[in-house]
Amino acid sequence: MKESEIAAFAKPVLVAAVKLAQKKKLVGPAGGWQEWLATQDPANKFNDPKRHSVERLAAFLSSLESQLPDPKCPDKQLVKPQKLLKTALPWLQQTAGEDQALAEAIAAAKTAGDTAKAHILSLIQHTRSHPKYQQKYDIASYEKGWIRTNGLPQSDPSSPLVLLAIDCEMCVSADSDKELIQVAVVDQEGKTLLKELVKPKSQILDYRTNLTGITAEQLEGVTTRRKQVAAKVQDLLQPGTVLVGHSLHYDLEALKLDHQPAIDTAMLFSYQHLANATPSLTHLAQQLLGKTLRGAAPQIHTLDQQQQCGQQQQQQQQPHDSVEDASTAMALVM
Repeated sequence: MKESEIAAFAKPVLVAAVKLAQKKKLVGPAGGWQEWLATQDPANKFNDPKRHSVERLAAFLSSLESQLPDPKCPDKQLVKPQKLLKTALPWLQQTAGEDQALAEAIAAAKTAGDTAKAHILSLIQHTRSHPKYQQKYDIASYEKGWIRTNGLPQSDPSSPLVLLAIDCEMCVSADSDKELIQVAVVDQEGKTLLKELVKPKSQILDYRTNLTGITAEQLEGVTTRRKQVAAKVQDLLQPGTVLVGHSLHYDLEALKLDHQPAIDTAMLFSYQHLANATPSLTHLAQQLLGKTLRGAAPQIHTLDQQQQCGQQQQQQQQPHDSVEDASTAMALVM
């Protein structure tokens, strides 16, 4: 893209694009963002893209020529930076307006006296305001093969909200360490709307049966691919559907499905004295619902117990149940 074309986008969009370039390890003749900055201004002390002008951000983005290979996936096809920017910049511009749309929907619900709807929308807002949200939900739905829904809630008070919870099981394949092999979706009443095994296209290296409960024998005869099951999930997601899950971004990435609005229960709660730690679904279920998932779960009260719980959990837990996990995430927001 020409520098002038890139500079036409708003600064927040360009800041997000630079962060995307860093994440994707996109480089130009001078290297990545920090290396490029050093050539432009050796005395610069600020690497945060927010601290730089639109002109400088656009100049960097227009210089990008290639992508560094990922050592974990050396055979993965590399992207062409300028081609990527042509699709990513409009997408980033679209997502920039989502927070404003959400704020308007909350205000409309409160004005209409719909406290239930306002509560649900506030949980969506709480998820989006989490310090790790931007990092975790930097979902590349502008890339080929992804599905992006148009489900943001409207400010119209009469627009209904429907909660659906999802949970996926993932194995390790030749292409990914989080390859989809099962998906489950439940509604607000706990009814199972979808539970289906998925056959990865690439070779499975580890079924992670101790976690997924899924074996090679169970996948014999399964022909459903990720794209097919993602389309089935998409059919359930109408405008106004709120997707619920625990560390939901992993499920969306495995499905290659980008849907908003969403409530992530991993971002609604935190451990006492461990604000940066991600609470497990097992512990949330026990502490908030009095429910035991996957066998015995230790009581967590003190800081020392919280720090030791990871090893105990691995030793005591049974394999995941995707329907149970989705239902538990739903129960945490009801």
